[in-house]
Amino acid sequence: MVDNDKHFEYEIVRYLVLKQMSGYELLLRAVHEYIVYDANIRDLADRYGFDRDLIRSVKQRILQKAGGDLRLAKRTVARAVNEVIRYVPQYGVGRLHGLCKLCRMYIDNGYLADHFSKSHSGLINEYTEMILEIMRENNKNVKVVRQR
Repeated sequence: MVDNDKHFEYEIVRYLVLKQMSGYELLLRAVHEYIVYDANIRDLADRYGFDRDLIRSVKQRILQKAGGDLRLAKRTVARAVNEVIRYVPQYGVGRLHGLCKLCRMYIDNGYLADHFSKSHSGLINEYTEMILEIMRENNKNVKVVRQR
């Protein structure tokens, strides 16, 4: 992988970690299906209870972080989302007003991700490094099947 791709991969994983920490696991699942499997956005919106524009905007943000490379975004999201959901706790809870479990502060839900990004960036970076290491280990453990 080119160094530039590693930078983009880091940025995508960091964004996914931020969303998970903010309490948006279902949104991550919806975006995963939308990007990786090209699922119908109307079905995803109904299934997960999010506005279609929100799902689209998260996909667009991931594409921006991938430098506009859809294949890189798709590959990274496919490899990272399940690991992020599995290993990164949700520290933000609530629907109308979010609670940061780390600070014990109530924050408007629209600003919960901003709060985590500004106040807990060190923790986000630690989780991002952990997820990237897990992804590297998973790559090493993949067995290559030779075709005849």
